[in-house]
Amino acid sequence: MTAQDSDAAAAAGGEPVVSVLLPLYNEERRLPRTYPQFLAFLDGFAPAGGAELVLADDCSADGTWKLIEGLAREREDVVAVRVPVHGGKGAALRLAAARARGRSLLAVDCDLSTDFSFYPPFAKLLQEHDIVIGSRRVAGADVTKSQNLYKRCVGQIAQFLINRLNRWDYGDVNCGFKLYGPRTLGLFRHTVLDSVLMESEMLNFARLAGLRVKEEPVVWTNDEETRIGMRQYLHAMLELCWMRLRFILGRYDVAAIKAAVADADADAPAAKTPEA
Repeated sequence: MTAQDSDAAAAAGGEPVVSVLLPLYNEERRLPRTYPQFLAFLDGFAPAGGAELVLADDCSADGTWKLIEGLAREREDVVAVRVPVHGGKGAALRLAAARARGRSLLAVDCDLSTDFSFYPPFAKLLQEHDIVIGSRRVAGADVTKSQNLYKRCVGQIAQFLINRLNRWDYGDVNCGFKLYGPRTLGLFRHTVLDSVLMESEMLNFARLAGLRVKEEPVVWTNDEETRIGMRQYLHAMLELCWMRLRFILGRYDVAAIKAAVADADADAPAAKTPEA
C-alpha cells in the first residue's frame, strides 16, 4: 500500500490523515489574521476530508476561547478545546493531541512563521522518519525576517542549554513547525511538562524508543507580535532542569513509553503484498 493509498483509505474511513494542533494563549487579535491560511490548508487538502484543525486554548485571559468556540461551530473539521488552568504551550499541545483523530499530528504556532507549504515535503519524510522538526539553524534554512538581538541571544543560549542537558546536537528544537508520525502518537500522554519544553520531552521519548527524528530546514519569518518574556524563559529553563533530573532519577516510565510505540506498530495497517 502506497502512502497515497493509505491516506485515501484513512480519509474514506473518516479518519483524518493529519490533525493540525494549534496551541493558543491570548490570541484574540492575531488568530483572525492567520486563520484564513488554516482554512485554506483544510480546504485544499487531498484527499478531501483528510485534515482537521484542533484549536487548544491555554486558559486565555482575553476572548480567545469565545472566538474559537464560534469557529468550531462553523465547521466539522475544526475542534476547540480548553486547558482548565493556564499552564503553557506544552499543556495546550498535550490536550490537543489527546483530542486529535489524525494519523499524524502537525504542531504549528498561531503566527505561522513557517507556512503550510512545508507540510508536503515533511509528510514525505515521514515515510522514513517518525518525527520531522522544522529548523531555522541548519543548512538550507532561510530566515526572511529575523528577531531582535535580545530574542536571538536568549534563544541561542536556551538552545545551547537544551542541547547540553539533553546530550544531543539539534540546531533548533523550538521552531513552531513539527510533524509527528503514527508511531509517536501514544507518547504525548506520557509527557508532564507544561512549557514549550514538552516538545523536548517528546524528542527524548523518541530517542528512548529508537524512533527516527529528522531536522529539516524551513523558511521562517519573525512576527513582531510574538513576545516571550524573561519570566517565560526562566520557567522553561527550570522545566529543562526538572526534566533532566526526572530522567536521572528514573521518574519516566521507560517501559510504558516503549510499549506505546510497540502498540502503534501492532495497530499499523499491514502493507499490501505486491502482485506477481
